Amino acid sequence: MPFIDKKQLLSLYSSGLSMQQIALNQKVSHHKVAYWMKKYSIPSRSRSEAIYALKNPAGDPFKISDLEAYEDKELLALGIALYMGEGTKKDRFGVKLANSDPKIINLFLRFLRQVCGVKEEKIRAWINIFDDLIYKDSLLFWSNHTGILEKNFYSPVIRPKN
Repeated sequence: MPFIDKKQLLSLYSSGLSMQQIALNQKVSHHKVAYWMKKYSIPSRSRSEAIYALKNPAGDPFKISDLEAYEDKELLALGIALYMGEGTKKDRFGVKLANSDPKIINLFLRFLRQVCGVKEEKIRAWINIFDDLIYKDSLLFWSNHTGILEKNFYSPVIRPKN
């Protein structure tokens, strides 16, 4: 069984490489890497953490660098307040906000883009509509009002209107 040094394994894993990537790098099986991680008591990432690390190799895309230096305190406060009031906090690997007012959505998008530095390609959206509305019209409306490209919208949630 090839030996993998603990320091090297910890360094590779901490740098964001997955167990599979480490296995390829070290020319060993994935199972060997998992074995040595367990032997060295190196905690493995959860599936969602692993996917998040894979999709964000440059690090966390939602990062406010210096709150004290940020000039637009009003936008900062409004963005945080909107997230606390309208946001979903169950997923620590994403930021979600639900609202039907384009002005509120645009304010939150300004917060994400300007305060948090979220890149445009990381901004995605859902449209949740009743079945008496035309999805394509809703998609055009929200894309035009938010500046989010149509390709960055997930499949819609269409509910029956009773």
